[in-house]
Amino acid sequence: MGTRILCGQWKQIHEKYWYPYWPTEKKLWFECREGIDENTEALLERVRQLGLRDFRSSNFWFPSDHARKVDHIRPVEHVWRCALRESHIRYYPLREFSRSFREFNNPSYYASFLRQHGPMFREAENMAKVSKHLVRASKS
Repeated sequence: MGTRILCGQWKQIHEKYWYPYWPTEKKLWFECREGIDENTEALLERVRQLGLRDFRSSNFWFPSDHARKVDHIRPVEHVWRCALRESHIRYYPLREFSRSFREFNNPSYYASFLRQHGPMFREAENMAKVSKHLVRASKS
């Protein structure tokens, strides 16, 4: 999910949810949505203001002015390696370091749950409407 955050786009936010996957990218794209609470909303607004100040406008939450085009920032692996080198610490994978604080979600645990209850959730959440909105946004 970290890479998805780095390349997050404003048009992936619909109502109070962020949809990190476009409907055309993943079969169960709607199950990956993340709720946006008041703290997250305030943080995203601060990020938007900084982006407007430094980049005028960008589709990305974290734009990078690289090679005269505005794109999203890249993964932190390069910075991680530099930090380890400057600290005279031999290479240790960032993924393993982050796992020492928490285990990653394993989507396979949810597969049977989604097969059984997914249609009910999709109907209740009106995912077809959200899908149409996000597909239009992805093409704009």
